[in-house]
Amino acid sequence: MAKLKNVQISKSTLTTVKDDLAAVKADLQRVVADAKSQYQMQVTRLQVDATAVQAAVDAAQAAPSTVTLGGVRIAVGHLFDDVKSVVDELKPTC
Repeated sequence: MAKLKNVQISKSTLTTVKDDLAAVKADLQRVVADAKSQYQMQVTRLQVDATAVQAAVDAAQAAPSTVTLGGVRIAVGHLFDDVKSVVDELKPTC
């Protein structure tokens, strides 16, 4: 997640964002498998965020502009914040 959060969003880094997002999605799938239904609400929130990042990257690749690149920045920020929040929520149980 740190790699994705630290990417400087630009037209030339969208492929990097996509690759880093793929790693985050793979990690999320492992969490889903491990968490089962116990943390379904948190997992769902992260899945929605990951989908939003993917949609924002797709939009930026289709029509690169300050608006669409800004959308990627915002979506990545939301995902990062929610991952941090979920980690903080789960710390006491681990």
